[in-house]
Amino acid sequence: MRSLLAYTAVMMVCVLGGSSSSVVAQDLPWDVYLDFESDAACDLVNAGNLELVVFSDTGELVVVTGTDYSLGPDAFVNEDGLYFFAEIPLGEIVFADDGNGFRTVWLLAFDGTVLELDPVTGGPIFTDLIPDDFLGVPCDAFTLWDDDDFDGVLDEVDNCPFDFGNYRLGCPCEVFDDDEDAVNDCFDLCPNTAVGELVDSDGCEIIVVVQPPPVTVVQPPPVIFACGNFSTLTLAMTFGTLVTLRLARRRNS
Repeated sequence: MRSLLAYTAVMMVCVLGGSSSSVVAQDLPWDVYLDFESDAACDLVNAGNLELVVFSDTGELVVVTGTDYSLGPDAFVNEDGLYFFAEIPLGEIVFADDGNGFRTVWLLAFDGTVLELDPVTGGPIFTDLIPDDFLGVPCDAFTLWDDDDFDGVLDEVDNCPFDFGNYRLGCPCEVFDDDEDAVNDCFDLCPNTAVGELVDSDGCEIIVVVQPPPVTVVQPPPVIFACGNFSTLTLAMTFGTLVTLRLARRRNS
């Protein structure tokens, strides 16, 4: 994280620098150096006193420490990573440990010591220092390809290279609607609804409850047993009266 912040700060100098050369350094591609042993990559070259990028087409050295500007025309790096000044090879760009166990790109003399450069002409300043004498320099051993929008996704695989969002493939979540419900993934609280389902503003399925019709209970009519023109109740009452009268006669006789 420390190195990423340092890299971002340096690259923001490139992008936001006030000089006209800032635009040149921003627009033209520069070389990315690979360390096949540690699987690291870097586009910042560390001299002892400067941080540089190297233009891919011309080998021109551009300083990205403080102010973004090109060194003098006598200083350049060829396609093999050899550093020339006044057409004389005086050093090379190599990966080396920087003192805290990381692999970093350095501009070294052929004896392995760190070169400094004249900040105007780009001429060599020889030192007795080695990369291990430095700590915490930018571009440690993680992949740092060109990443113009600083979203952590390499430009060559970034589907949205000018957007800071990195929800997926370097793009913000507004770009995606995985369940195709017209609610983008930023605001979709139910991101896996079936395609074609009716959803609300949160992207969740609207469940329609169908109320069944009310049930009317029909009471059956009372059952009346009839014999001729007399109901059963009438017959029972009449029979009871007759029995009562007969019992009364017997008691009186």
